[in-house]
Amino acid sequence: MLSDVGYWMALAGSVARDAKKRGYGPSVGCVIVERGGGAEIASAKPEVVVVAGDARNCEHAGSAGVPAEGNPMGHAVMRAISLVAQKRSRESNGASSPHQLSPALPKKDVFLDFPLTPLEQNIFDQDNLQHNGYLCLDLEIYVTHEPCVMCSMAILHSRFGRCVFGKRMCRTGGLTADDGLSYGMFWRPELNWKFLCWEWAGEGVEDEGSEMTDGVGEDVHC
Repeated sequence: MLSDVGYWMALAGSVARDAKKRGYGPSVGCVIVERGGGAEIASAKPEVVVVAGDARNCEHAGSAGVPAEGNPMGHAVMRAISLVAQKRSRESNGASSPHQLSPALPKKDVFLDFPLTPLEQNIFDQDNLQHNGYLCLDLEIYVTHEPCVMCSMAILHSRFGRCVFGKRMCRTGGLTADDGLSYGMFWRPELNWKFLCWEWAGEGVEDEGSEMTDGVGEDVHC
């Protein structure tokens, strides 16, 4: 797994910068990977099943079709989990991709659970999720920034097996427990699921203004 982490984190950074460049939201990106399961996990070929950038500032259709500004829940993690759900639905219904990138986007859907960029669309269109899967059970999630409490709970309830994040968010993050808010939501015994979690200490994390931090302030909920 470790040999792949740098690649997945770099991909998350690319997704984040693309979303920010388009004005969708802060430079936060997420990559979800399926590696396989059981005794074969060490040798299974990993597959990127979805990628998503933050889209909290993306326009969507408001009441009576009037465009509305943004959705505060349009975080990269929430969108990525929703895209996995869409792929699961597509598999079970035996249908082609229910969402296609078009000039009409992003004024379409308040939940933003569809691809917004060509990169998101390209990976979303690949039928590479293992069949008959349950939620995000044992999938791996790579995020440029420590997820907020909302996103941390979504990761937990979706039954992810592993999480790797880049920049620690001491004021808003939900995973670390040795500084800041101290939620430690990936291991709390009071919760009904636990998953492995790492803070990525590779290139691009420590320096402000680097590709991974890219102007995301300490008070931003990621």
